[in-house]
Amino acid sequence: MFFGTVSFHCFTGKREALENPIKNDEMAFYRFTQGFVICTVLRTERKSFFFTRFYVITTNCPFGECTMPDTQLEATTKSSEAQDSAAPRQPGSSWRVSALDCPLVSMLGLQRAWGLCFLLVCVLLWFYWNCNPLPKDEEMIANFQANRADFEEIVRRYREYPDLLYPSNGPFWYERGDTLELFKRAGIDDVKSIGFRPWLPNPYSVETALKVTRLVEQGSLNHTLWQKYGALILSPATTPLIEHPRQTDHRRHWRGSLRYGVIWKYYIFFPEIPRVENGTLFWALQTSYTGNPRGQYHEKEGVTTYQIKKRVLPSLNTFPKNWEQYRYKCVYRQIEPQWFLCMCRSR
Repeated sequence: MFFGTVSFHCFTGKREALENPIKNDEMAFYRFTQGFVICTVLRTERKSFFFTRFYVITTNCPFGECTMPDTQLEATTKSSEAQDSAAPRQPGSSWRVSALDCPLVSMLGLQRAWGLCFLLVCVLLWFYWNCNPLPKDEEMIANFQANRADFEEIVRRYREYPDLLYPSNGPFWYERGDTLELFKRAGIDDVKSIGFRPWLPNPYSVETALKVTRLVEQGSLNHTLWQKYGALILSPATTPLIEHPRQTDHRRHWRGSLRYGVIWKYYIFFPEIPRVENGTLFWALQTSYTGNPRGQYHEKEGVTTYQIKKRVLPSLNTFPKNWEQYRYKCVYRQIEPQWFLCMCRSR
């Protein structure tokens, strides 16, 4: 007699699964007369408090009968020569026995082992749910400080280069001169302007907001103004752009997360020093429709103005608390008066 449990797991050619536990001191067997049959017998035997032995017995019974009484199963697992003598064989069938000692499962018990696995899965899910896979702020800040002159020169060339988007002939602006070498030293592979309004001088005055509105109404707010006065994104490079000038590569700074989908991090430059107060970044003032609940009405000018406000945090190494509740999907960290790190989420 043995201590433990035994179960058959049999699969027919029709992929039908059958399972039946075998009790001690009882004769139990399976009969299959249709289809191709594969049976696996799993038996656990408690050897001591510290060790549990697993017996895995498999049989292949094509188009025949597959039987294995419980008493013969016990004999099978007691002898290393079981598959040659002790185990009964049907015509065309074969038995194979393998044993494995597992101390951990013996100490915890099989059910506790499954519980431990479940707990481990939960811990891993919690870790990846809250883990920020992007490079650390300190790495990006150190790179910026070490190559500050290259960053500023790239920004200057971008803002002053004529015919930036559609060159009449020849290479793009970053392929001329030694610009790609600057990109390589600075560790970036793309520059582009963003923002809802350009940052003209004195960006928080009502007069400047009215000036931008007039440019929009006149159709004069073209890419040249955005190129010169827009906030700029500088995307970090995974491999130097000089190795593949027409294809960017910033995989390290664009990663997937369980919680927020795709997240990414980059440098951002503002042409004018932005206002940062109490963890809030105020974008350039812009006019809005009358009655805007988030706007401010100016009686002298007879206009309502509005400001976009973004969160500024002391660190972007971890996900912001309740980030999904933020009005905007991007958060910032200031590293210089006009330079920031920015981290965004896709959902």
